[in-house]
Amino acid sequence: MLLATLAMVVGGCRLEGLRKPQPVGPEVQVAAGEAFGGPWTAWIYRVDDGSLCMEFRSAAGPTDGGCGSGLGPFVTRGVAVTRVIGATDDPRAKVAHLVIAGQPPVDLDIAAPPAGVTQDVGFYVAALPGAPTVERIEIVDAAGILLDTTTVEER
Repeated sequence: MLLATLAMVVGGCRLEGLRKPQPVGPEVQVAAGEAFGGPWTAWIYRVDDGSLCMEFRSAAGPTDGGCGSGLGPFVTRGVAVTRVIGATDDPRAKVAHLVIAGQPPVDLDIAAPPAGVTQDVGFYVAALPGAPTVERIEIVDAAGILLDTTTVEER
């Protein structure tokens, strides 16, 4: 079902098909929207080993996401939707620029850090209809200067 996955970090765990780790402390919603199959929400929370979990919850299906010691990104491409969750601890970061094969790029605002789960971390989230291939994610500042690039590879 999933055609591409970029785990949050090496050794991170996926939530789909596994027993969901139990949150320690608050679960914070960082985004919401509509995609194929209906509404979705994106959440972050910590678990007992200190890992940060980023999770999509959909009314139309199982949860999807991952846990790890890093900030992401986490990208899955299925038949009906491509999901992207990521974060940055660069205080200059303002936009995550998704470079998509054969389509115009998508810019995602980087949201302010939620209280109680992280400090000085900004998040970006998208559920893209169809099955577009995200080739890379570029983090840019307010002037459009490139701060970081992550290449997304097919697996």
